[in-house]
Amino acid sequence: MYAFKPSVAFLLGVAPGIVSQIALVKPRTLSVWVGKFNASGIDGLMDRPRPGRLRRKNGALATNHTP
Repeated sequence: MYAFKPSVAFLLGVAPGIVSQIALVKPRTLSVWVGKFNASGIDGLMDRPRPGRLRRKNGALATNHTP
């Protein structure tokens, strides 16, 4: 539900700088999100697997959870 307010503000034509303040992100981050959404729709906003070794969590390798 958190993403609802910034999304509505953006759709209503509120300036990107204001929307980034509502979303508590930097304007550049908002710009990247909009670019990903425009290129790939909602699927473009999903986290993708990252290259390299998994991070350690409490001394053990973290498991790779994908929704």
